Amino acid sequence: MSRDGAIRILADRSEIEQLRGAYAVASDRHDFDAVADLFAPDGEVQTAQDPPIVGRETLRAFYRTLPSIMGTWSHHNTTSTLELTSDDTARGVQYFLFAANWPDGRARFEAGHYDDDYRRVDGRWRIQRRRVVWFWTRFMDWPGDWTQVTPTFSE
Repeated sequence: MSRDGAIRILADRSEIEQLRGAYAVASDRHDFDAVADLFAPDGEVQTAQDPPIVGRETLRAFYRTLPSIMGTWSHHNTTSTLELTSDDTARGVQYFLFAANWPDGRARFEAGHYDDDYRRVDGRWRIQRRRVVWFWTRFMDWPGDWTQVTPTFSE
């Protein structure tokens, strides 16, 4: 492999890792316009056995429904793999822990992984397909009123 080829692979891997992190941060901040823009125009998310949610506008609308159901949340991404499958496609797995402060005062904790396909669109890497696989989810009562606190973010 040439030096230029190796640099290109490293740059592509780095951009996809940034994409993965940007998804978690934008989602946690409830910036659903930014979340939708991380997907290819025909990108999709599939959870459990539900039909896929396809297209940026449909994804944007879907994500906007989540705060009324799940309150606030925080992603904690961990182990990951990434394989460049062509000059413009890649796939990978990323494990996560997830904590949510539901509006009714319960806490929900989840563990699972994202099974992702990525595609370069107009020179930028985007999520083409994200399949969410849960290993477990648990609700629990949590002492105190931390679930009612609205997070603040600084720029």
